[in-house]
Amino acid sequence: MTDHMICQNQDNHLLYALKHGRFWFWDKHQNKWVPSDFAAQQYAKAQTKEPDLTQEDWLGRCFGILKDDYEVPDAVVKALRALSNKEEPPCQVNTTAPNADAAVTMAAPAATLAEETSTTQTDANSCPPGPCSPAGTSAAMSSLSDAETACSAAEFDYSGLDAQTVTDLHLAEQMYTSGRKLAEMGLRRMADGVSIAHDALCVTIATKCRNGKGAFSDSEKTFGSWCESVGLNRKAAERLLQVAKLFDSSSPRQQQVLEELSPSLLYAAAKPSAPADLVQAVKSGDITTHKQYQDLLKENQQLRADRVNALNAAAAAEAARDAALADVDGLHEQNRQLQAAATGAQESYRTAHKNEDSALRRATEAEQRAKEAEKQLAGARQVADAARMRADKYQREAEAAKAQPVAAAVDEDEINRRAHTLADELTAPLRSELEAAKAAAATPEQIELDTRNAYDSLLLAGRAMQNAWKSVKPQLAKLPPDTRAGAINQMTNTLTEIQTEAIKCL
Repeated sequence: MTDHMICQNQDNHLLYALKHGRFWFWDKHQNKWVPSDFAAQQYAKAQTKEPDLTQEDWLGRCFGILKDDYEVPDAVVKALRALSNKEEPPCQVNTTAPNADAAVTMAAPAATLAEETSTTQTDANSCPPGPCSPAGTSAAMSSLSDAETACSAAEFDYSGLDAQTVTDLHLAEQMYTSGRKLAEMGLRRMADGVSIAHDALCVTIATKCRNGKGAFSDSEKTFGSWCESVGLNRKAAERLLQVAKLFDSSSPRQQQVLEELSPSLLYAAAKPSAPADLVQAVKSGDITTHKQYQDLLKENQQLRADRVNALNAAAAAEAARDAALADVDGLHEQNRQLQAAATGAQESYRTAHKNEDSALRRATEAEQRAKEAEKQLAGARQVADAARMRADKYQREAEAAKAQPVAAAVDEDEINRRAHTLADELTAPLRSELEAAKAAAATPEQIELDTRNAYDSLLLAGRAMQNAWKSVKPQLAKLPPDTRAGAINQMTNTLTEIQTEAIKCL
């Protein structure tokens, strides 16, 4: 129960136990516990490397996996409890003996011993060193009294402790011993005894050591020494402390319920890792058997696993949601960019449409100006034809005048009159357009159109004057010198008048 440790070796899968400082293994063929010289050999080898390592630490940390009583068959636990309670502290083991287990267990079948030794021999040096195992060293051990003489239990050193602490430790030893005699019924008494010793040593002595007093520098090590003195390994002591804590944290009514429960259930509920709801159910009496507790524990673990999975799934869903929201934000941003691009395209289209309308309007205006220019050109041609006709008339008159003797000098007034008449005829279209422009409403478009038309008219007038000059120039050669000079003078005066009026328009 609390005075033993059980573990399972991972290599040969055999069950090993440590009780009262001696190693045992479970013989499945004989269905009983047999002293294990193999474990003692492995422990002794480890001890040579690390002498301070305890048997309990070596067994649970290096040699196998610790098992609670409820984790192994009841028959195995009962058989271990039925072993002699006579403590046999560790002895030195002859590690050179090839079959030390066989020497101790004469009645064990050879097959069982071979199974233990052969399946674990490869791991002889695989574990860190541990304390010495008290297995029998040879077949020369003739009686239990001889073993007791050779291996005596280490007594606890009370020197350096105050009277109150010594009294508390003796009380704790009495409670533990009396509780062990009661077997399962004395579990609480054993737990209370260990708790009293732990409080007396690990609290009182630790306080004194911090103040520079006391004979013990390591209170936990001192507590371990006390546990060994009463035949209790440290692992079992820790479990009993957990049970004591379970009772201390319970109400009187709950303590009555706990006292009626089995040790295996109390050990399970006292573990620090026990779920709080199951511990409360044990205290309230809702859980009364260890099997019921184990079933609920598995269900609780499954619920926790399901909760963790649900939380993970929720976290994954939340992450997916965040990713989706990020995608949506990205799509919104992309949509805004597309809308901005569409707006820009629409604005460009409107601008292009306006430009197209302006271009069409300008093209229409240009076409109209071209038509006007054609009309003006036609008018200029008519003017030119009229000028030619007048020139021809003047030529005929001049030829007729040549045929007649000159009776008098040239009439300058007549020449001026004719020049004015010719100038009026030539500028009549321009004056008409100017008057029409003054009469029309002055809109920007009309002003632009009038400006272009006026400019075109001036160009046409200039070309008309050039054409008139080209038609008149050959006629000057036909005039007599005295007449020619007067005509040229009259033409020059007319051009001077036109120039003077044009300068006034600047």
